[in-house]
Amino acid sequence: MEILQESDNSIYLKFISRDKQFKLADQECKFKYMQLDLDTLQTGWGRYNDGYEWSFCDTVGSLGKKPDGDGWKPAFSIWVMVDGVEDRPLLWQRPTANEFETIKEMLRACKQWTEQKPNLPTFRLLEPKVMQGKFGEFNRASFEFVDWKPRKDTFVIPTFDAPNDDDWISPNAGLSDKVDEQVAKSGDLTEDDLPF
Repeated sequence: MEILQESDNSIYLKFISRDKQFKLADQECKFKYMQLDLDTLQTGWGRYNDGYEWSFCDTVGSLGKKPDGDGWKPAFSIWVMVDGVEDRPLLWQRPTANEFETIKEMLRACKQWTEQKPNLPTFRLLEPKVMQGKFGEFNRASFEFVDWKPRKDTFVIPTFDAPNDDDWISPNAGLSDKVDEQVAKSGDLTEDDLPF
């Protein structure tokens, strides 16, 4: 069913080790450069348990106390901009030890964060590194620090809050008046009054 497929407009970036590539939903996300917004960095723990769960630490760069329960892995969240998706930033938010190690390497490469503001660290994507783990070989995303560059104009972090503008009118405004009007006409609402 189409409704269950992930959108091509996904904002969630992920690195798939077996495919050796970054993806948005199930589509390859091709890019050469990535810019990080360090002010949005969060670190801690995450897991997938009928949906993603996050427990980010107040101290950036620290994992904090591991939550109770199974399946928790080192996690991070950071907004990034890549040159392959020019119209919007992407949220790289993952509970995987593999990607957590990648972001740690990137952060070590761009020291003295506060001294470089308002510029942002920019990285070049390299070929994935082949790593040896306890279950065999795997691929890890690899980047090379380029420089501190000005923020791209389209690197605007979206807000997902409802508008708090006093002039904003809800699309449901007046609906309760219509219901009250129908009840006054018919005396009561029944299932027959429902439009579906």
